[in-house]
Amino acid sequence: MNGARFLLDTNVLIGFLGGAKWAADFFERTSAKKPEYLVSAVTRMELLGFPGITEEEEGRVAALLARLEPVPIDTQVEEAAISLRRTGNLKLPDAIIAATALTRKAALVTADEDFKKVPDLEVVNPRRP
Repeated sequence: MNGARFLLDTNVLIGFLGGAKWAADFFERTSAKKPEYLVSAVTRMELLGFPGITEEEEGRVAALLARLEPVPIDTQVEEAAISLRRTGNLKLPDAIIAATALTRKAALVTADEDFKKVPDLEVVNPRRP
């Protein structure tokens, strides 16, 4: 896993922030190899735009996001997401997240099994070591 690159899905970060053992275990297993942890613009929006988020929660989310490399929705991600929407029957946020992982050559870390149907996308389920 040395030099590994992981795009972290929203459910993984929510699990980590909520104290889920499986999420903490994933970071413990992978951090020794000093991988790159990426986060998509969609995940940032989903976390920070959560209805009813408290100031304390926003601070915790912002502190976590500050430790991750943000990936904007650039033209390359946009074009890949359009292609995935046309061929993969994904919701737009999921298509953008999958496109972000594909264009950045990162494994998508998610507990969402729907992503397994995306061709060429490496999916890592942190609930399964």
